[in-house]
Amino acid sequence: DFLSVQEALSGNTVFACLSDGMGAGEDQKLPVLMKYQHADALIKEMMSLCSEQISQLHTGSRTEGRGSVLLFESPAGGVGTTTLACACAYYLKHQGQKVLYLNLERFGVMESFFSGDGKTDLGDLLYALKAKRGNFSLKLESVVRQDISGISYVEPCRHAADTESISAKDMEVLVCAVVESGMYDSVIMDRNSGVADTDYVLRNCADSVILISDGTQTANGKIQKLCEALYLYEKNEDIVLMPKVKLLYNRFGSRTGCRLDQDQPETLGGFPRYEDMTERTIIEQMAEKEVFAGLCQRENR
Repeated sequence: DFLSVQEALSGNTVFACLSDGMGAGEDQKLPVLMKYQHADALIKEMMSLCSEQISQLHTGSRTEGRGSVLLFESPAGGVGTTTLACACAYYLKHQGQKVLYLNLERFGVMESFFSGDGKTDLGDLLYALKAKRGNFSLKLESVVRQDISGISYVEPCRHAADTESISAKDMEVLVCAVVESGMYDSVIMDRNSGVADTDYVLRNCADSVILISDGTQTANGKIQKLCEALYLYEKNEDIVLMPKVKLLYNRFGSRTGCRLDQDQPETLGGFPRYEDMTERTIIEQMAEKEVFAGLCQRENR
């Protein structure tokens, strides 16, 4: 009887079956929501369904201004870029900010850093943008997961090929849509360094670009090569890029590490090597330092 009145109700009404089995809803071709799951996960599934049909009823929880965007990257592998990006998220959260962490690495894995209920990932958010339908703010809230620390994050794409298929235009639209939703004070992006169009789109979108080195000769040499590429891009495109590039040292040892002998990029500071600790314990300890203080204030662009 309830299903028979669908046509008489508002176009903003969304129907679904709440079920304890997979067979429900097939006759009416309705989406099925499994009722035996965590309440937060169930709510997110409901929101995801609504986001595809409701286009104007929800515009985000804060719309008075855009948040700041921080990009963490490094051309050197194994220097703890993700660890520092997550530690910065912790620091900003402790400063009272609402923070969103986006892992845009090709092989991003979040289990050691953040954990929250949900079944969706970055690919679902990109699909919603490409489809150009529904309410993006509502879709964003349905995809975002909440860590016990209070930090919001989006699970990376399930497959590396999905991440690689993201075009420069898609990435620009995604970042702009997230920032302009007004839902977050800071958006932290974590990405492998490169010199493709997508990499420069992210740098242009960012208020600060933080390069990570461990101070070894190899890592510093790669940082210098990347900076040379950034200088050239800045000159050819006639844009301002290098002033917002910062350098941060991690796993720095007095015996094997040394600082780059150059004025740019500006050095924020550094962290020593932490031994015999879990990743979460390390980022919690890093967040207690004031190294990230210079990134806490938003920049007017």
